[in-house]
Amino acid sequence: MPDFNMPEDLYYHPETHLWVKVEGDLVRVGLDDMAQYSARAIANIRLKPPGRLIPKDRPFGTMEAGKYVGPLNLPVAAKVIEINEEVIDNPKIANSDPYKTGWLVLAEPENLTRDLPTLVHGEAVRDWVAKYVADWTARGIIKP
Repeated sequence: MPDFNMPEDLYYHPETHLWVKVEGDLVRVGLDDMAQYSARAIANIRLKPPGRLIPKDRPFGTMEAGKYVGPLNLPVAAKVIEINEEVIDNPKIANSDPYKTGWLVLAEPENLTRDLPTLVHGEAVRDWVAKYVADWTARGIIKP
């Protein structure tokens, strides 16, 4: 069974498994360890160009892994100011180093006071991960 690396200082979207790291007035966003594990080998990441204000839970890009192609939805409303060109050129970085070099976008949040409480953070991360591990084990996604 995998031992997921889920730092408690990050904020996690409870359904899309994207993380948010607050860096002063900006936020950095990427796939969490559970997302990269379930996606397996990420083959392609496409990100919208910087400069747009993207509402919370709306797509800022897409990801392709195996037979899956789906949206990457921003966990907080924000204006994307930088995209990680390195992860676009080599999407496997999102698998191998999701919290450091595998980040996806750097953005200027619209209203963190409103958006951060909707994300999982701190001690709640352990219970949230345990719930997913139990569900994924029952569904055969994770082998015991």
